[in-house]
Amino acid sequence: MIAVSSGDGISALFKDLGVTTIISGGQTMNPSIQDIADAIAQANAKQALILPNNGNIIMAAEQAAEVSEIPVKVVHTKTIAQGMSAMLEFNPDAELADNQSAMEGNIALVKSGEVTHAVRDTTIDGREIKNGDYMGIVDGKIIVTDPDVATAAIKMVIEMLDEDSEIVTILTGQDSSETVVEQITAAVEAIDDEVEVQVYAGGQPVYPYLISVE
Repeated sequence: MIAVSSGDGISALFKDLGVTTIISGGQTMNPSIQDIADAIAQANAKQALILPNNGNIIMAAEQAAEVSEIPVKVVHTKTIAQGMSAMLEFNPDAELADNQSAMEGNIALVKSGEVTHAVRDTTIDGREIKNGDYMGIVDGKIIVTDPDVATAAIKMVIEMLDEDSEIVTILTGQDSSETVVEQITAAVEAIDDEVEVQVYAGGQPVYPYLISVE
């Protein structure tokens, strides 16, 4: 089990879920085909599954799989949350292709949200974004912007929740604040006090809050 991860906390969570090899990478530091191929070779395994956990890394993972000397399948995870959800379906006794299919089936069950800040004035999908604004991005699409990080995060989570939501998971990054986490948690509980909120120290750069809803 090979996963791309950014942040010591996130890597530790993947290890707890059964990942055996971590490749450092993420939005601003995508690993190369060679990096992934080296990780496969150094794992000394008979076969491998790769979780790219970023849409920009999937192609490199697939190309590394093609040149590998052992059977390799790529689970097409585009976010950290998808990767963790997929790992819950991993069965060490199952065939490689069966594991890939089952794990990819779990991807659809999770909504992935990311909070980060804009580094310049821009317009995306008709939405004006100012330098320094915080953006709430859900499954790759910007759905909210706000000068205040807590407001952006809360608005994003509210958009992600629905009547089937059971668990909200918050992975705190390097620039996170305990106060903001408390505000997000309170907002979720105000909407539905039966939704469980889990908080983990992810330690990731760029995104102070990675939030998933399942």
